[in-house]
Order: sequence, then C-alpha cells, then structure tokens
Amino acid sequence: MQNPLVSIIIPTYNRSELILQTLKSVVGQSFQNWECLVIDDGSTDATKETVLSIKDERIRYFYKDHGERSRARNFGLDHAKGAYIQFLDSDDLLDERKLELSVSKLEPSGKQLVVTNFKMFKNKGDELLPPYCELNEDRLTFDSILNDWDDVFNIPIHCGLFDRSTLQNFRFPVELDSKEDWFLWLHVTQQNVEVKFIDESLVYNRTPFSNSDVELNDEHENEVYRILANYIAIDKLIEFYHCQLEKKNHKILQLENSLKNLRNTRSYRIISILKGFLNKK
Repeated sequence: MQNPLVSIIIPTYNRSELILQTLKSVVGQSFQNWECLVIDDGSTDATKETVLSIKDERIRYFYKDHGERSRARNFGLDHAKGAYIQFLDSDDLLDERKLELSVSKLEPSGKQLVVTNFKMFKNKGDELLPPYCELNEDRLTFDSILNDWDDVFNIPIHCGLFDRSTLQNFRFPVELDSKEDWFLWLHVTQQNVEVKFIDESLVYNRTPFSNSDVELNDEHENEVYRILANYIAIDKLIEFYHCQLEKKNHKILQLENSLKNLRNTRSYRIISILKGFLNKK
C-alpha cells in the first residue's frame, strides 16, 4: 500500500513547557507523510511561540477560544486532510516507529483500525514504566469496550490509527470533560472495521494520565449514560445497562460479605479478650 497521508491532531491548552517534546516526537517519525494540526484552545502562555519555533511546514497551528478538549479535537477533524487520523495529547509522546509500523498493517481496501500497546513515563521519558492496564487483541471489540471500559481496561486515544472513513459522522461529545474518548472507540468498533493489534509499546503516556484519574460523580456518570444513547444501538444499550446492574449487585454483595466478616472478626476478638480477662481472674 502506498503511503497515505496521516493527520495528527493535537489539542493543547497552556502546555508550552511540554508540547515541544511532544512535537519533537512527531517530527522524528520514520514515516514522513503526515500533517500535524495543533489546536491551541485559547492558551495564555507561550504555546504559540513554542509551536511556531519548529520550522516544519507539515505542522499547522490553529488558535480558537478556550473551550472543551472535545471541541478542539472536533475542530481538528474538520480541518484534517489525511486518509488516517492519529490523535495525540500535548503532554504525551509517539515512538519514532509508531506511524510506520501502524501504516504497514493497512490493507488496500476496507475500513481499518490499528492499535498499538503503550507505556507510561515521567518527566522527559528517560524512565519508561509499565502500562496501567493490559491491552490485547481480545479486548479490542465493541462488546469489551462497551462493558469493560475503566473496570478492566481503557485505551489511550493515541494508541489508535483511525481510518478517516470510520469518523465521517463522529464528533466528540462536548458536554463531557472526561471519558469522551470512550465514545470514539465505541463509534469505530461497532462498524464493520478490521482491527489489527501491534503488541509493541509505541506510544507513551505521561503520568499522571488524565482520564483515568478522574473520579466520576453521579451527575457526570448520568450524563455519560444519557449521551451513550446517541452513540450505540438500543439493544446494545439495554445489554450495557444489564451488565452495569450486575456489576453493582456484585459489588453490593462483596460489601455485605466484607461487613459480615468484619463483624465476625470483631466479635471473635471481643470474646477472646473477655476470655483472657476471666482466665486472669
């Protein structure tokens, strides 16, 4: 397959101290046919100057008023020219072979999704750390992503190389400030898409990573579930609710058993103390 154009979409907000390293990981790609869209979401620091300091005509800088990260990504989708989309956050990094190895897995026809593994890093990335979850090919299915997301695993958005044709009718939900990437994976994997997994760590998440560190409150969770109805079929939505109910019932049962064991343990200790006291008498 000839080298397709890959559009790398980077939303950023006040990351002037980090984005230079991110862009260097883009410029250093062994695969050369890419464009990089940096969507500056209203930064007030030196982000613009930092981006423009890299003299590479493939990097396109855009400025928009500050809003949600989803709006910035949607802006990038509206302006991207590539046949394939690579998302990247402005504090994370790509291995120099990420695009090359991902593109090498593409077939001449059909909707495709290529997913690679990942690792974590701190500071400048000198020390790579294990990923926060285990990815494998079996987990890259619609049902697994729907029902096991965050409980068992989630996929950093920059692990994927997305076929542009699978994103034609997709936009990130702007109502959410976390978990919005879940809807991307759901949208793509419920199509007739061929998924290929590269079990190599070709992307690096800076710690602490954002999405999985967010504790969802009930209001946010309800909003997530409300929006979900717009992204998946009704039969899958019902299946999802049943699965969530089973998980909650299981957690309640675990809590009840833990409480029972705690009570039994405390009762046993009290009786032992009383026996010890009586024996001394």
